[in-house]
Amino acid sequence: MDAVEWSQDRFDEIAQKLGQFLKQAGYRESDVRYIPCSGLMGVNLARSVQPDELNSWYRGPSLVQRIDDFRGVQRAVNKPFRCCVSDVFKIGGSGITVSGKVSSGFVQVGDVVTVMPAGDLAQVKAISIHEEAAQWAAAGDHVCLTVTDIDISKTPVGSVLCDSAYPARSVSKFQARIIIFNIELPITRGFPVILHYQSVNEAAVISRLISVLNKNTGEVIARKPRCLTKQSTALVEIEPARSVCVELYKDFKELGRFMLRSGGGTVAAGIVTDIIQ
Repeated sequence: MDAVEWSQDRFDEIAQKLGQFLKQAGYRESDVRYIPCSGLMGVNLARSVQPDELNSWYRGPSLVQRIDDFRGVQRAVNKPFRCCVSDVFKIGGSGITVSGKVSSGFVQVGDVVTVMPAGDLAQVKAISIHEEAAQWAAAGDHVCLTVTDIDISKTPVGSVLCDSAYPARSVSKFQARIIIFNIELPITRGFPVILHYQSVNEAAVISRLISVLNKNTGEVIARKPRCLTKQSTALVEIEPARSVCVELYKDFKELGRFMLRSGGGTVAAGIVTDIIQ
């Protein structure tokens, strides 16, 4: 803002244009705030100390003050344990080490977990959080787990470590609600995509176009559409080339979101609404 001499007109113009974009992306206006500041000069970043040009029209908080007012994220610690594997390696001794983020629940040293989609059991021998040993880890933690009683070939990247009493499901077809981005060609039945889900990149096809939905209300606009065009919202069926472990968005938000890519670009984003098989 210092480059435009703290112009209120320029600030309002940027806020208006960004507001339109963020609203289209799904953000609520009540959740968005705009803070005039200067990174180069350090103005209005940590403290609300402002030059006269800015002080004449802005009386709000600084950037850090606004960040301090953010609502805390509610972690799903009361749900069954889920941890998607992002890397697998063997350091030495018995067992292998897997790294990833705990999406829900918690895990303790000594727990027996199920590795999906392989379906094999493994025991947690050690837990490390930010390279420090720990006795337990909970939702939101990025961890390294040393597990035994399982071969490294049965734990590829994209596997899910889960509660043995409530294991994740191995899915070969699921229903999803997707938002189509600015694509050049319409999406038709059988459209090939790359499914990006957690640390999984899996070839897939959109096997069925169920309906076109109203973006705001979710009401059905058209059933069995012949194609999907840019900026539309739709209900579809997706078939990965190999089984993947996905969860319903309403049950596990982090494990129920995905992106679809084609031709080197992202064509859609979506959430899992139903598991078919």
